[in-house]
Amino acid sequence: MTAESTALKRELCEYLAGFVSENKRTLFDEALTWRTRHVAVVLEDIADSRDASAVIRSCECYGVQDFYVIARRRSFQVRLGVAMGAAKWIDLHHLGRREEASLDSLRDAGYRIAALSTRPDAMPLAQVPIAEPLAFVFGTEDLGLGEETHAVADYHVRVPSHGAGAKYNLSVCAGLVLYDVTRRLRASSHDWRLSEDARLDLLLEWYAKIPKSRESLVRRFLQERGLDWSVLERPPFSPKLPAVLTHSGKWTKGPKKTHR
Repeated sequence: MTAESTALKRELCEYLAGFVSENKRTLFDEALTWRTRHVAVVLEDIADSRDASAVIRSCECYGVQDFYVIARRRSFQVRLGVAMGAAKWIDLHHLGRREEASLDSLRDAGYRIAALSTRPDAMPLAQVPIAEPLAFVFGTEDLGLGEETHAVADYHVRVPSHGAGAKYNLSVCAGLVLYDVTRRLRASSHDWRLSEDARLDLLLEWYAKIPKSRESLVRRFLQERGLDWSVLERPPFSPKLPAVLTHSGKWTKGPKKTHR
């Protein structure tokens, strides 16, 4: 990001802040303090859309910005009533349909792959190293993760349970993982926070999601300065969140109501 680009984004951010309430601005500033891309969550072929949507909510609550989906055999549906608006503030990504290729892209981005597993030789969650970025991969409750995922994982991780036979459901397991890892990160000296540039980009995106006339406001801001859209690396707002990721890898709008 060039100095000119950064200055323009800061100016646009200050402009859009005028259309955001003081309470919301304070909330965003606090949230950005704890936001991280050091940890990511990946769901593989999850069948229970309510449980999966609750994981989105947990990501937002724990400050985890990136949520990935691998949808090969099953569609993934965001249950907006369960996610409670959390999907608006984090980034949802679709990975490729093949596990190995999908996870290789995360590894190329600097992540170590941590596969949640019930295997007896899996390491306890508390022992997972946190110095390097981690992508935690969760499978279905009935089938777990595919063999390909286990084969390419850097760590096989288990969440300790002391029940007589019951297992954690997906959202509870993800919540326990995120609590443990983010707690350890925040108590560490590791560089887990967003960079200043990344925080600026994210704040700009969040501000742009508040006013309904966001596109016309940004256009007016640029026109008043004799600029056009090309000066922005990308518009600071996204299309409305699609509700369904199909097994073919395409986002669709899905039903108008995704909860009862």
